Amino acid sequence: MILHSKRPPAWPLCSLALLLLCAQSKSQPQPEATVTLLPIDQDGLAVTGYHVENFTDRYETDMASYFHGLRGSKIPFGQYTYVLTEDTGGGNISLRGRGVVSDTDTLIVAAYSPSDLRGFSRDIVKPKTFQIRGSIQPTPTTEAKTQPVRVRLLPIDGRDHLDLRVDESGEFRTSLGLSGRYLLAVIRGNEVLAVQQVSFEQDIRPATFVVKIPEVQPPISHVRGSEP
Repeated sequence: MILHSKRPPAWPLCSLALLLLCAQSKSQPQPEATVTLLPIDQDGLAVTGYHVENFTDRYETDMASYFHGLRGSKIPFGQYTYVLTEDTGGGNISLRGRGVVSDTDTLIVAAYSPSDLRGFSRDIVKPKTFQIRGSIQPTPTTEAKTQPVRVRLLPIDGRDHLDLRVDESGEFRTSLGLSGRYLLAVIRGNEVLAVQQVSFEQDIRPATFVVKIPEVQPPISHVRGSEP
């Protein structure tokens, strides 16, 4: 007589392990942050009189109720879309944008743009020859062309940056209609040759400007950890 051992199937044990793993992962605290929204106007100046209408994550969960004024607490890390509206309710401007919460104390600058004007319509057609041209003086040299010189433009009230090629004569150009204040950095390899604040105030007319390379490069602040 052959005895057959009755072993329980393996899949219930696997399912139980998965359930325990999921429960354990759910019990782990998710990182949260204090979030401050700073609305600014087209000139980069802070404005008041706004509240958080929506603060929605990628799963369409609205965290606006976690805000008191423009400061929210216990906001989970993630990407969010926000809408700020005027407290009076009768204004024409709502500030809209996106922000990333990735630090325990996060500041999100809600920058004004012309598209935030409700009912505002303005068609601007740039001429085909439109260009903003910059010239670096004196012309920086390249190191055997292995470390080309480039320009990086960073808006002081935005997250996106623009990289521009610098030619052999020290000139760079863009056909984009830039507006507002930027920090301009002249970079060669890992060297920062110059940093200059630039305010683009032209409309659709071509413009030129000069960037001066100082005799002494900007200083570097070395931040290192220390023993507690």
